[in-house]
Amino acid sequence: MQAARGTSLTSVPDEAREAAPSRRRLRSLFAVVAAAAYAVDVTTKVLAVDRLTGRPPVRVLGSVLQLDLTRNPGAAFSSGTEFTIAFTLLAIAAVVVVLWFVRRVGTRSWAVALGLLLAGIGGNLTDRLLRPRAVPRPCRGLPAPAALADLQRGRHLHRRGRCPGDLAHHAWGRPRRAMVGAGAPVTEPTPAGSGGSGQPALAGEQRVLWVPDGLAGERVDAALARLFGISRTRAAELIAAGLVSLDGHAVAKSDRVTGGAMLEATLPAPDQGPQVVPETVEGIGIIYDDEAIVVVDKPVGVAVHPSPGWSGPTVVGHLAAAGFRIATSGAPERQGIVQRLDVGTSGVMVICKSEHGYSLLKNAFRHREVDKTYHTLVQGHPDPLEGTIDAPIARHPKHDHKFAVLAGGRHSVTHYQTLEAHRFASLLEVHLETGRTHQIRVHMAALKHPCVGDLHYGADPALAARLGLERQWLHAVRLGFSHPETGEYVEFESPYPADLAHALEVIRAAD
Repeated sequence: MQAARGTSLTSVPDEAREAAPSRRRLRSLFAVVAAAAYAVDVTTKVLAVDRLTGRPPVRVLGSVLQLDLTRNPGAAFSSGTEFTIAFTLLAIAAVVVVLWFVRRVGTRSWAVALGLLLAGIGGNLTDRLLRPRAVPRPCRGLPAPAALADLQRGRHLHRRGRCPGDLAHHAWGRPRRAMVGAGAPVTEPTPAGSGGSGQPALAGEQRVLWVPDGLAGERVDAALARLFGISRTRAAELIAAGLVSLDGHAVAKSDRVTGGAMLEATLPAPDQGPQVVPETVEGIGIIYDDEAIVVVDKPVGVAVHPSPGWSGPTVVGHLAAAGFRIATSGAPERQGIVQRLDVGTSGVMVICKSEHGYSLLKNAFRHREVDKTYHTLVQGHPDPLEGTIDAPIARHPKHDHKFAVLAGGRHSVTHYQTLEAHRFASLLEVHLETGRTHQIRVHMAALKHPCVGDLHYGADPALAARLGLERQWLHAVRLGFSHPETGEYVEFESPYPADLAHALEVIRAAD
């Protein structure tokens, strides 16, 4: 009996010691699963906000599925948005319950399931606690017209607590719609090319939009242009006229916006604007064409799209006359356009035919994932023969149609390499890291080596006449990018046109 009792007394602690490590391993498995799933949850949300905010919807399988970015401050399917605080408290309580169950977990399947559950709850709490928004809405008991008038005047912009009397604030999320004016709905910020309600802005209309996180840090004129679907020049005119406010305060076009700020603009009756006129243009070549894109060899003297003050031929007009149907995304006069070449610059460029292709290529240009190669003949010999020009570019303070290197301008980077050095000029290969208007011409002029024939930026008129040039020697020779449908990297080239080839031969012969 004593021996039996001894065996019994020693066997219980042994079993406990064998079970304890297993329980610790299950808790470790739970922690690993929860951390990994939480990291994936937060990362995908950050990427979605960065890549989809203020951009066209992504269409999958044609028109079967459409992916768009929508913030949901409430429960499933945006229900119960006014009970966000209650949902947050419930989520915290759910975390406590999950952690209580983990102490008693006995199988791997339960450890994995509880880890995934905790990751989901943690991601939800992160959204609710770390991404607050101030949301104006009419206070209960206040007549709607008075509340709407205060909203238009911007009197509701108190970031914390409740507003005194006229408007209430919700610090945990924002509704998908607010009401302004005579009951006209204003939705959350939408992609460039549409008004706040998904349609072009109406005459004399007052619009109020929230600045999405993806536009934080942008200039006011750039943000206004993208959100309201107007040109940047038009946005600057509205700001100069005092028709734009940010969080209820007047702004300058160079001011920066912040995520969640309220951007308000009064849009006077607009002109119809330039219209696309179908017209066959001699000299335009079609390099490549499929259901998603059309790659064009643009000649000199042709604009990419209609614009104020330009009555000449356009690439989109030629495509319309030839029966090409291009994407409708973008501002009305720039539909389908993801890049532009100056009227005086020739070469290869791409235009989108499908909405999906437009969305992906526009994003690729924005994130500098497109290889743009130019050749230019510049006066003299750059020193060094190969280098990078990193200098900000802004509109010239005295000449509306010129740009210049100016402090406070937009970040601009140009890489160049000398291919041929001749007596009077050098042939350069240029790769653009950014895509500013007149970027190569401005940067070369800033180096005191303007593009040959570019009288607009200080080139020698005598040399231009000697070479028979009536425009700058600048040509887009190659364009490479990932095809928006297949994902395959494609590259297209354009040979020198006759006037540039002749000028180069004259320069070579002068050595």
